[in-house]
Amino acid sequence: MKLGHRLFLPLLFAWLCALSAAGAADSTFVVSVSCRDTRSPLSHAVVKLFFKDRAITCFTNERGETTYHGDHTLLDSLRVTMVGYRAVTHVCHGEYRVRIALPSETHILPEVYVTARETNTLQTTSVITREALTHIQPSSFADILSLLPGHRSADPDLSSINSIQLRSAANGGDDYATSSLGTAFVMDGAVLSTSSNRQTVSGNTWKRDGLEGIARGIDMRGVPTDDIQQVEIIRGVPSVKYGNIVSGVVNIKRCIGEPTLTARLKSDLRTTLLAVGKGWNNNRHEYGTSMGYLMSDADPRVPLQSFRRVNASFRHKAWLKRKEDYALVLRQYLDFSTTIDNIKQDPEININPDDCFYSRNSSVSLSQRLVLTSGKKALRHLEVGLDASLSPQQLKQTETIVTSSPLSVVTDRLPGERQGTFLPRKFLWKTSVDGLPTTLRSSVSSTWGISRNTELLAGIEMRYDKNLGRGERIESVDAQGTKPRREGMPFHKFPSLNLASAYLEVTHSASLPFRMRMKAACGLRVQSMMWIGGNYDINNKPYTDPRMNLQLALPDLGSGRQTYRSSVFFSAGLLTLMPPSAYLFSDPVYYDISELQYVSEDDHTMISRYKTYVFDSANHALSPARNRKWEIRYSASWHGWNVSVTYFHELMTNGFRASSAVHPVTYNRYTYDRTTNSLRAEPTRTLALIRTTENGSATQKQGIELTALSRRFSSLGVRLTMNGGWFRTEYSNSADVKEQPGGIVNGKPVGEIGIYAHDEKSRVSSLNTTCLADAWIPSIDLSVSLAMETQWLFLETNTYPDRVPKSYIDITGKVRPYTKECMSDSRLSQLIRQDSPYFEPGLNIPFSTDINLKASKAFFRKQVMVALFVNKIWSYSPDYDHNGVTIRRVRKPYFGLEINYKLGNKSER
Repeated sequence: MKLGHRLFLPLLFAWLCALSAAGAADSTFVVSVSCRDTRSPLSHAVVKLFFKDRAITCFTNERGETTYHGDHTLLDSLRVTMVGYRAVTHVCHGEYRVRIALPSETHILPEVYVTARETNTLQTTSVITREALTHIQPSSFADILSLLPGHRSADPDLSSINSIQLRSAANGGDDYATSSLGTAFVMDGAVLSTSSNRQTVSGNTWKRDGLEGIARGIDMRGVPTDDIQQVEIIRGVPSVKYGNIVSGVVNIKRCIGEPTLTARLKSDLRTTLLAVGKGWNNNRHEYGTSMGYLMSDADPRVPLQSFRRVNASFRHKAWLKRKEDYALVLRQYLDFSTTIDNIKQDPEININPDDCFYSRNSSVSLSQRLVLTSGKKALRHLEVGLDASLSPQQLKQTETIVTSSPLSVVTDRLPGERQGTFLPRKFLWKTSVDGLPTTLRSSVSSTWGISRNTELLAGIEMRYDKNLGRGERIESVDAQGTKPRREGMPFHKFPSLNLASAYLEVTHSASLPFRMRMKAACGLRVQSMMWIGGNYDINNKPYTDPRMNLQLALPDLGSGRQTYRSSVFFSAGLLTLMPPSAYLFSDPVYYDISELQYVSEDDHTMISRYKTYVFDSANHALSPARNRKWEIRYSASWHGWNVSVTYFHELMTNGFRASSAVHPVTYNRYTYDRTTNSLRAEPTRTLALIRTTENGSATQKQGIELTALSRRFSSLGVRLTMNGGWFRTEYSNSADVKEQPGGIVNGKPVGEIGIYAHDEKSRVSSLNTTCLADAWIPSIDLSVSLAMETQWLFLETNTYPDRVPKSYIDITGKVRPYTKECMSDSRLSQLIRQDSPYFEPGLNIPFSTDINLKASKAFFRKQVMVALFVNKIWSYSPDYDHNGVTIRRVRKPYFGLEINYKLGNKSER
């Protein structure tokens, strides 16, 4: 018994040690990182685990935690670092959980930015964080652009399409919308596309002015801002990873996995917004959902024009594999959105109360991304993406038509001569357009570590765009089935757009003499429009975009916290945008020439005769728009102060615009012969101008952008920010313009067409600055900002169009020079343009300034956040004279209130 008793204790001790070792080998080690000042968790902190034979680097998640699965008893120590905080080293003693509180690096308040912040990356990029979005309280994405250098706050206007304008002094109109069309919106890695949008309707335009989005890019009214985590706006030369652009990139990253129930209620003078969201997470899965509803009236007192937006989103992130040296993540996004524009007439004051306009644009999209991240192998990053979207669209218009005399039309689709059909004196023109843009996109992107200082980025993309809608439908206006005009082709009969792309980029960094460092990224992107038809010049033709971004880090001056760091950046590149479907493929044009119109006095006898020509209005020689960009930037930082100055220049000479194609035509002009009491046919030749699209717009941009930020002073919690921009934008036609003056000389119509080299040229210069002081006091959860926005200069100079054509097209279709002899010819002298009394030689708007106030306060342990904003709380806009008329500027304050709820956030309780 004594021997058994002596053996039992050692065996029991050994068995317990084995169990302990086995449990330790399969245990989970958790590191929690928080801010020592605010006790809030810190995400994206770097946690380095030191073992006896290796070291592992991890990053904290949104909850400020990182997890290691393995035998943590072999862990010697760990070190936690993060920008803006002091590094902390902890010696491990076998514990399962370690809590690290990082102290502020310079004893100032933690970094909270309420405006756009310039990054130190190779591309000129502004980063807008969630704190800034919460502070400005946006209703649509257009409100966010006010944070960029050179931009000003504007009252929300959701009564028309909001297209993006980057580095532009003014909007150039539809003929210069290529820059807006060529700005890419990337939502969680998926590129939003409008290439197959064809929603338009004929008739009067004042009812729907600004509501048709063909070739105008993304309508920012439809982009919700409630669940955005961060926005990156690349204004410079982007990486070759981004293609089919000519302006910039808007990269939107949304929240996922936040374990809180959030609700947002906002109301201002025109809009009301309600949004809710909820997230879940566990060790391997993170989920996020959100829903929102926005309603806006152009005039709340008379709700005849309204805008509505409904959106919902489901987001999922799954850690398929998570090892020491690599991680495999699956991201999935399912989104739904609908925007509705509705315009009605006031029945009490309008004689046509039935007139109305209705437009609905919906979208259902699914995006999946499989991401592999490796820390040791040559393949450092691999991303495989598959995106699909379906966008049902519907447009309806009802228009009352009243004619003073009988109106006849031709609805036959065959060429030749035929009788016309007379319409009623008054009828309702009802038109509907149904579109179904469909987009499929697949992409593979990889990053390879060639050496310690060299990385290789390579990828391929394939995008398919096609509109599967039925197109335009026109209701009959009488019992015989007469329609006011011909219907367009069904959208699904137009070919699809197939864009294939491949890119390669090398990034290399090296040390230079005098303690300088250099980093350069040089890349090439090749894209081609595939299988659209051999009669198009761009079919299967490759277009290359070379791009280069260079950074030269100058020697540091000083040491410690007083170190002055500065860098010089240079970027240059070529950007290419393919034409959208509406520009490449168009309906056949039915050109109806009236040969005879006869109506008796009692309307009992009515005769009309037409000759119809059918023309193909597609421009098969249309080429992609190409923009040449270069810029130079200086960036510096010292003791928490940052400054960035950028000079840029852009030149695009072949933007898309509407133009005319010329076709010679012949017809019989019937006249009444009194001597024979009969009709006499007189053969007549003329020229037909057919609307088409060409590369005929030139846009030149240049300017200077400035951003300066101070550190946040710990005594008051105040940071000073100044940004501004001087922009000069020139708009002009780069292709000749054709005009047919018409008129009758010696009883015969003038059919010749003048060709003018210069039709329009406008130069607009603007200088805007914003000086902002914001205070953040975490002890009472209060954030206040006061901004002074000043317009120092707005100067527009217009050049009068050419009066005398450089050449003309005669009746046979031949181009002939326009000489001095032509000016004395009775017919050709009609081609000389007359001075227009409505021409504006220029506009000079003097100095004006506004002061905007924004404030937010948290209550109940940050469960409730109340925020308000007042734009133009004080404004100084003096009167000025223009063309002998005194212009009085009245700027009224615009204000709103917002309440945010957060429920279930245990980490903040």
